[in-house]
Amino acid sequence: MLKAALAVIAGFVSVGGVAVGLDAGFERLFPDQYGPQGEVRSLAMLLFILLYTLLSCLFGGWITAAIARQKAMGASMALAALVMLMTIVNLTLIPNQLPVWWRLVCLILSGPAVVLGGWLRTRGRRSPVGSVA
Repeated sequence: MLKAALAVIAGFVSVGGVAVGLDAGFERLFPDQYGPQGEVRSLAMLLFILLYTLLSCLFGGWITAAIARQKAMGASMALAALVMLMTIVNLTLIPNQLPVWWRLVCLILSGPAVVLGGWLRTRGRRSPVGSVA
């Protein structure tokens, strides 16, 4: 149980660290893509941000499953719930920086992206049916 909880924490830190780090980096690399209040100005940048946000969720699910091992999918699902909850909190704190459609897509896909990352980590570890482990 403790290992699964630590796995969820590690996954959450990895999701947040990757996403926040990329946000900060791309704001510095492409300052013309952002308005004075931090709002994103182009559809291309919005899609790019969505892509790396979902990839960070996938990575967090993978990390969580790698650490949790026996409870990989349960821990990944717990992380998915936490990520979705924090996505709601985050999107209410920055209501004008991202369009409504982007916020809805992010909210709908972030949890499944985390679970997919956990599943990708566990799929190679299953022993074939009928084998002796």
